[in-house]
This record gives sequence, C-alpha cells and structure tokens, in this order.
Amino acid sequence: MSNFLPNGWSLELLGDVTQEIGDGGTPSTSKPEYFGGSIPWVVIDDITRKIFKTRQTITELGLAKSSAKIWKPGTLILSTGATIGEVGIAQVPLTTKQGINGIVCKANLSVEYLYQFFLNSRSLLNSLAQGSTIKEVRAPTLKKIPIQIPPRAEQQKIAAILTAVDDVIESTKAQINKLKDLKAGMMQELLTKGLGHTEFKDSPIGRMPKSWEFKAIEDICKMTSGGTPDRTIAAYWNGKIPWVKTGEINYTTIFSSEEYITEAGLKNSSTKLIPAGSVLMAMYGQGITRGKVAILGIDACLNQACLAMLPSSQIDKYFLFYFFTKEYENLRLLVQEGTQKNLNATIVKEVLVPLPPLEEQIQIRMRLQAIDDNINLKKKRMQIATDLKKSLMQDLLTGKVRVQVD
Repeated sequence: MSNFLPNGWSLELLGDVTQEIGDGGTPSTSKPEYFGGSIPWVVIDDITRKIFKTRQTITELGLAKSSAKIWKPGTLILSTGATIGEVGIAQVPLTTKQGINGIVCKANLSVEYLYQFFLNSRSLLNSLAQGSTIKEVRAPTLKKIPIQIPPRAEQQKIAAILTAVDDVIESTKAQINKLKDLKAGMMQELLTKGLGHTEFKDSPIGRMPKSWEFKAIEDICKMTSGGTPDRTIAAYWNGKIPWVKTGEINYTTIFSSEEYITEAGLKNSSTKLIPAGSVLMAMYGQGITRGKVAILGIDACLNQACLAMLPSSQIDKYFLFYFFTKEYENLRLLVQEGTQKNLNATIVKEVLVPLPPLEEQIQIRMRLQAIDDNINLKKKRMQIATDLKKSLMQDLLTGKVRVQVD
C-alpha cells in the first residue's frame, strides 16, 4: 500500500469501518435433512461479482445446527480459506460455508468500493494467510488490514468507474463463451455432415456424407516426436532455435516458444527440427494438457511429450486441427495405461479421420476460422479492458488520480 495519503482521505483499519466480519459454516453432510432447503449456501464456485443464487441450499434446520449465519443483501462475501481472495456482493439473503466470510460495512464505507479494494488486494490477503495444511486468513487478521478511505461520494464515483470496466469485461467474456458454444456446435455439424450433403453412409467413425472417405493418420501424415537436450550442458540452451513444450500447445498457431536451443543442442539430442505447418499434439502433461493440439507457424523443435503430424496433400492442416479439437475428449480416452495416462504415436497413428474432398475441407475450415477470428478479436478487446482495469485500480484506489465528484 502506498504511503501517500490524499487530501481528505483517511487511513483506517478494516475492523473500524465495518459492522461485522464473520466466517461461515457447513451443516453435517451426513444429514440430508440439512440440505435442499430455501436458503442459499455459498461455496467458492458461487462467488461472482453479484451473487444471486447458489448451487446448493440448506434448510432452516441445517442453519440452526451449524455455525452458518444469514448475511443480508449488500454484504461483501470474501473467501479466506483454501482459495483466498474470491470476492462478491450478496444480492439476496444467503449463508456461506466455512472459509468464506461475510463483511458488513458501516455507513461511511461503500461495499462497492470495498469490493474493488479486495479485487486489488489478493496478494496482500495471501501474504496474511496462516496455517500448516490449509492456509487461511482469520477474521481478527482481516480486521487489522489498513484501507485508505476517501469521502463516501468519492468512493462511489471510484467504484462506478471501475464497475463500468467490469461490465465491459463481463459482457465481452459472455460474448466469447457464446461464440465458443457456436463453434463447438458448428464443428460437430461440419465435421460429420459437411456442406449441403443429402446422401450419407455408415462408416467406422459414424455416419458421413456418401462422397467422403476416411483414413488413418499414418496414411495422411508424416509423424515424429521430439526430445530434450541435456539441461546440464549450457552450450545446448539459449540459442536461436525455438523448442516447444506441451504447455504451449493450446489450440493456437505457435509463432514463438518459451525456450530456445542451440545447433549443438539440436545435434546432440533426439529432438528434430519440425517444419511449419505441422499439427502438434500433446502426448502427456499435467491436468488437461493431454490431447490438446496446435498449428506450428514456424520451424521449431519439440520436447519428447509432443507429437508432430505433417499433413500430406490429401488433407488441409487446419481441417485436421479442427478435427482433433472436436475429438479432444475422445482422444484423452485413447491412452497407454501405466503410472501416467499417456498418448503415443502408436495410438495416434491409428486414429481414423474423415476425408472430404480438399475443396470442401478448405470451405469447412474457413467457416470455423471466421469464428476463431471473432473470438480472438474479442479476447484482445477483453485484454485491453483488463489492462485498463488494473491501471485504473492502481491510480484510483490510491488517490494518485482523483475523480471529480458532482
């Protein structure tokens, strides 16, 4: 927090400008009669800017038999347990589980201003967390957090400006999600039924247009994997050759990499220089990485967890990319069992791919690319708004830039 205190502002402890700060509670999960009532019960996934409803509810009996309490509309809801710093404002009477606090403001503190303060204070909250197994910020600690308080009218103007940017971010995010849903539906339609077909046939990969073929990946792509130069040899690293890892494979076209290797690193390892235009697939990796794909937009090397498929003239690289995008969940089931669930080239080479005429492939991918272009444009707009919000919070919540109050 800045040491600068603007004229007319005061520095207060949170406990002095709030009526109440209190934790929630969880009724016994072994008692079904405690759940499914009419009282909203907030868990982490329920915390949004405005909290109207929750995934779970509790009964009056569950409320009475637990440490949960009813928070009135206008209460700030703040997670202080396993996931610290999620924040929202109650719009209806509700309860929370333990680790999610309710904060009731006094008259001189705007809850919308406090909401923006906590959005900007996540790192501070995490630094105050205590505990050996699960870290949490307890109510007595919250009460001692210093907060710069402008006059209430200025608080409300600051909150209104920041909320307006929040509205743009949320609206853009909603538009992106709708476009993603549209794209998923179009991929399912276009990659199975094509464009304008009226006659269909059965195949090993389901119903498809009568004029389409299907082939295994090994028949339409040249396949290769990568490797990792010895990390103990400095001469192999920080060169000019891009070296792509699975974490960088995320449904994009890759034009750069996080790490680069030297000619010596390439020569003295199992990695290979893969040509631009190859379709990359993550064979394994943490969480949801396995099965993701990307287009390689440059010549680059790969690590051993990446598979490269260079399409032949029979298949458009973007058509193949969209096919694998649609088949993500199914691909993740085609794993080699072991200590870690992995894909490998032996498995992937047998995957059957629909093969429309090349002209139709290009028409299909152009329709899907048009949606991707729209999604990417909105992502850029959302990033601009997000960066603006960060800058405004830094300026307005510290008083570095003062707002004009009518």
